Amino acid sequence: MSLDDDEQICFKCPLEEIPQEKRSSVVELDCSNEGLNVLSPEFADLTNLQRLDCSYNSLKEFPFIICQLEYLSILICKENQMITIPSEISQLECLEVLDCSYNHLISLHPAIGQLGYLKELNCCWNQLIALPLGIGHLHLLTSLNCSSNNLVTLLPDGIGELWNLRELNCRANKLTTLPLGIGQLGHLTILDCSCNQLEELSSEIGQLISLEQLICNGNQLRTLPSTISQLKNLTELDCSHNQLITLPLGIGQLEHLIGLYCYSNQLEELSSEIGQLTSLKELKCADCQMTSLPPEIGHLKCLTILYCSCNQITNMPPEIGQLMSLTELICSYNLMINLPPEIGQLKYLRILDCQWNSLKGLPPEIGQLIFLRELNCSSNQMIDLPPEIGLLTNLTVLDCSYNQMIDLPLEIAHLTHLKMVFCFGNRFMQMPEKLESLFMSSFVNPHGNVFDSTGRYTKRLKSDDSV
Repeated sequence: MSLDDDEQICFKCPLEEIPQEKRSSVVELDCSNEGLNVLSPEFADLTNLQRLDCSYNSLKEFPFIICQLEYLSILICKENQMITIPSEISQLECLEVLDCSYNHLISLHPAIGQLGYLKELNCCWNQLIALPLGIGHLHLLTSLNCSSNNLVTLLPDGIGELWNLRELNCRANKLTTLPLGIGQLGHLTILDCSCNQLEELSSEIGQLISLEQLICNGNQLRTLPSTISQLKNLTELDCSHNQLITLPLGIGQLEHLIGLYCYSNQLEELSSEIGQLTSLKELKCADCQMTSLPPEIGHLKCLTILYCSCNQITNMPPEIGQLMSLTELICSYNLMINLPPEIGQLKYLRILDCQWNSLKGLPPEIGQLIFLRELNCSSNQMIDLPPEIGLLTNLTVLDCSYNQMIDLPLEIAHLTHLKMVFCFGNRFMQMPEKLESLFMSSFVNPHGNVFDSTGRYTKRLKSDDSV
């Protein structure tokens, strides 16, 4: 930034490059990535500084000279090597934002609680084992990010006093419980307590009437409290990678829920209440123990993404055809022997992945999916593809490998947008001449069949070559 303009009050440069006579007018200084080990005593000349970014340096100690900057409101000192934030931090009476993330901090001094105007505190990716009780005195605090530390408790006596807190991120610590009083955070909109060791969530969760995102994945939860049904503003619930056997009663009352992520649990079913989530756009219930999907799933008119792979589903309910907004259907690694003809009603479907089932074939109605771009039906027991496959004129990827097909329909030649075709591991004897041009212009892997990539007849490969 040029130093010739007398009006200039913001700089991105080392302090030494700022003329002495201009320093008292500087309100913003960015000295990040300057290789600094210490801050010069000359920083005291910045008597009106309001914003300081000294991140991405090699500061091993908190620069005490900063504490003389009485008007400082934003301090960004992330990505350094500091071990502690000292008591002198309390001298920054105007401080509103403190970002000391990605350091080596093992403690924050309780004096941090004297920063009465502090609104945002980011101390993530450090080595903290506890937060000072003084943080509970920061009544104006709206955002607290203490993720990726070694915390075993979270303000056990003061969390409820953070009346204005909107965002609380305590993910990736060693928490076994959330503190009593968390229900008093009536303005909280985002709670991320994922990747801890939580075995339960307190029923107090239901008191967080402003909550929009509840992220509790990667814990050891066996149940969710029924009071979750009181979170009328909730738009995202991520409870994946836990030990849940069922979703809580009343979940259907979350009328504003847009994303429900309950994959990698021990769920045996989705209750009929799921059909009441009429605002839902994404449902990911993969990697559970479900044998079916409830017919009420057809009520989810806004659903665009459905992932139900890696379950034990034997039949897809015909109501699946009522999901008129669906663009992605991932139902791979199940036990289905057929797809319902109603699947042809999914007119906006872009991706269909039904690999690793026991499908005998695809229904003719598959040809109605005119916007389909990717179709993966590999590793099934199909002996052919329906001729209606040729109606999928927007298809770019087709994987029908590892089936029992002896031929491909001639109609596949209509798929002029195909870029990748995988058909290895089948029983093709030869490639019809009408298909040669298509396969010549696409990336084709026919390994394990009788013909080569040019479509010409070759000798049958040995069985050990077709794996």
